[in-house]
Amino acid sequence: MKSELLIATLPGDGIGVEVMQGCLAVLETLRERSGGSRLHFEEYPGGAQHSADTGVAFPESSMVASRKADAVLSGAMMLDWFAATHGANALCTAALRLERAVDAVYASRKVVPLEFGGKDGTAAIARAVVEVL
Repeated sequence: MKSELLIATLPGDGIGVEVMQGCLAVLETLRERSGGSRLHFEEYPGGAQHSADTGVAFPESSMVASRKADAVLSGAMMLDWFAATHGANALCTAALRLERAVDAVYASRKVVPLEFGGKDGTAAIARAVVEVL
């Protein structure tokens, strides 16, 4: 086991920013109690506010850092922020439809992400979500 684990944190927007510090504290407490590897957290940008500020939702530097990290902790990032910030009811509806489609795909078990022991990557999951939409 590695003596230190690098965790890339992506707080994102809204509630993601609000809960990230609590998540980090819980992880550190669990590590202390279990005697596991030290945890090193590095925060990277991404999300709707970052997109509004820079024109890029998820910069290449964040992607590279996420790939190099031992784990990634991601907060809420995107549609809800746009809807709340711009008051776009249509966007709220779209966000809800997308959320329900993702839920339906995972509930169907037709695709199982690699992270959950399955064989399906992002492209397969995205195709399944589009089919539901």
